[in-house]
Amino acid sequence: MRKLVASLSLGAALILFALSAKGSPADYGDAKAEMGIGKPVHGIEVSKNRFVVMLNRNAEHLYFVDSWNWRLLNPSGADTVQLNGSVSSMDLNYSGERVYFAYQSGAVKWMDIDPLFSLGFNQTLNPADIHIEPGATVASGSTVLGQIVALQDSDSASMDCVFVELIHNGTSSLAWLLVSENSVEEYGFITDSAGRNFEMAKSRKRLFVKSEDALGYSRLFAYRCFSNQLANNIVSDDLEINAFYAYQGLGANSNGQVLIVGNQDLAELWSYEVTEGIAGNLIALPATAYDRLSAIPAGRIWINKISAETDTFVFFTQANTLMVSSLNKNTAEFKAEDPHLIKNFSAGQLLMASSSSRDGYLYASPEGADTVSIITANPIISNLSLARGGTVTTETFKIKFNTDVTNSFYTIAECPNFAISPSGCGATLATGELKGTTAEVFINSRDLGDGTHILGVFVRDRYSAPYHQGRNALRVKIDLPPPPQEFEMGFGDQKIFIKFHSPDLKDLKKYVIYYGTNCNAGFYKPGEIDKTGGNGEPASPIEIKDPEPDKDYEKVVEKLNNGTQYCAQVVLIDTAGNKSYSERNYATPEQTKGPSDEAGEKGGLDCLGDISSKPKHASASEMLLLILPLIIVMILKIRLRSKI
Repeated sequence: MRKLVASLSLGAALILFALSAKGSPADYGDAKAEMGIGKPVHGIEVSKNRFVVMLNRNAEHLYFVDSWNWRLLNPSGADTVQLNGSVSSMDLNYSGERVYFAYQSGAVKWMDIDPLFSLGFNQTLNPADIHIEPGATVASGSTVLGQIVALQDSDSASMDCVFVELIHNGTSSLAWLLVSENSVEEYGFITDSAGRNFEMAKSRKRLFVKSEDALGYSRLFAYRCFSNQLANNIVSDDLEINAFYAYQGLGANSNGQVLIVGNQDLAELWSYEVTEGIAGNLIALPATAYDRLSAIPAGRIWINKISAETDTFVFFTQANTLMVSSLNKNTAEFKAEDPHLIKNFSAGQLLMASSSSRDGYLYASPEGADTVSIITANPIISNLSLARGGTVTTETFKIKFNTDVTNSFYTIAECPNFAISPSGCGATLATGELKGTTAEVFINSRDLGDGTHILGVFVRDRYSAPYHQGRNALRVKIDLPPPPQEFEMGFGDQKIFIKFHSPDLKDLKKYVIYYGTNCNAGFYKPGEIDKTGGNGEPASPIEIKDPEPDKDYEKVVEKLNNGTQYCAQVVLIDTAGNKSYSERNYATPEQTKGPSDEAGEKGGLDCLGDISSKPKHASASEMLLLILPLIIVMILKIRLRSKI
């Protein structure tokens, strides 16, 4: 398989593999990219599609990857967040705005990560904006904390229900906490599920727990939180599922209606449809036994529904290998198909987290590794850049990028805020079809205007839904010359008039108006126009400093020679020094007889309008056409009176 290499900004390496995406488990048959973190990873969460949150237990730090443009937030370490203690595990709450930590000291603490979402494109995080809240201590002495899980409370969407594993002499039990926005409201302990080899899996509002009794047989339990139920905040739903087998691996889907366990004795995956009985108890009905594991028992299990896919996917480990299979549409039944290998990982328990089903990215890493694999059927967009780099000063600019699929479709839009699709962006700037894997797309700079803009680049593998859509983004700074200034030029007795309306731009610095009789000067050499004839009043060039936008301006130049053709050209300069050159206009001063002459005034009639190099004289025929209607009206009136 051909390997392509690109780089993530600020040091996170992205390794691409040429894959297609057609909507089956086989399309997830390899890790499409890897992010080099450079530090051991002991936990992964994904917050609101944008941020991949990673725990480094050794350094007691959190690291973040911003998937807006796939960069590690300052890999030098300045933007990592210190945890100030040894952390066993972490979990993200349902809103994606709070991370809970189980400290080996017995404390449960949390961190609100809202400041992350106010970061603009390519901005760095100030660690002082994020801090650890004290939480509560639920264990001490020889009891340490293990796994932690945060659910949404069944009574209140603003309350988190947190379960944490208490480990004492090799036996695990549970503590629970009801946490509001600012504090721990209630907490307590659960002993009915106590046992060894704890495993925990969560849906949105329910925790599933597997533990082993003294004989090595597995038992399954389920728990929910009810903050308004004063007598019993925690409701236990007993699950009796073939308790005479040893289980390893436990997975639940987001709504808690599908539960999958790994049967170690039979080397099978067993799926269950979970429903609530008439009495409110929990019933797990067997769906199918998946016996295609080639006698290698499963380890960890994850269930993911990706909106571009018809079926629900089941990801599971076999030793150090990550596999994927699928369930039939809207059921808990396995399809009768062999599993597909995604990747052989190095030794270590596999960690995995996912973005939303609509976004469709999964992130996996062996615990303790320093890279995170991206698992997706979405096209990967790499080598995204401006063709010439730097500030754009031209009417159009070119964007270049590569993708790992052929016959794809792209959309480029202005995205001032993070978005996973063009529908979350502003104006669409370009769309098109790609036959190959390399794109060069021209964008009209005037469609964006001066300033800094964030462009979202989206590539999908099909024109219409359902499709897989990859995303990336880049920043473009535009500083265009102002548009050439249009102006009118007129004439009078020994004078010319130059009149224009300034554009509605905020970065105007100066107008320079050149006039004279050397009209054959080069277009971009207006300073040569006034070598002759530029000595009127005021003399050429005429400057207007700090002009106001969207305003009328007029300049009158006097003491010129009648009968001589003059030309003028306007140069507009912005605050960055960019210049635009107007077309040249022409006028010939002339003494014309008009009302002001009859009154004894100097200067005659001012003629401002169409440009001409000839004086404006009215011929006899023109004068006749002007007064003929009046003569006809007078004749008609005379005839009417004579008839009367």
